Amino acid sequence: MKMEEEKVDLLDEKKSQSVSYFDNPFSTTIQPDDGQESLAQPLTEAAIPNDHFVFATFVTICCFWPVGIFALWKSREVYKCASRGDARGSRRASNAARSLSWITFIIGLIMFILIAVVAIIHGHKLSEKLG
Repeated sequence: MKMEEEKVDLLDEKKSQSVSYFDNPFSTTIQPDDGQESLAQPLTEAAIPNDHFVFATFVTICCFWPVGIFALWKSREVYKCASRGDARGSRRASNAARSLSWITFIIGLIMFILIAVVAIIHGHKLSEKLG
């Protein structure tokens, strides 16, 4: 019975030391290799790179959603990395979000041009048949 009480106390103590991501989005608890918990230093707001979320949302809705979803995913990853204090990962996610957003925009633009060309050709052939 005494061992069970000790286990419960250890679990309660561990819960009180951990910090949830939802409590503060710019800090989180990480596990170092030695097994001890430590609080990472979050990036300051000025050090967080642009997440390109608005552009990623626009191209997802208006251009080509299959690639746009990945752009949105990477744009959200910017803050996840920043909350861990991972500046390099945050910059990588920001660059990936921007690149994927531009790729999505270009794909959408090419599709729009192809559809317009096909519509013009089809309309021209239809007008020749009618008259």
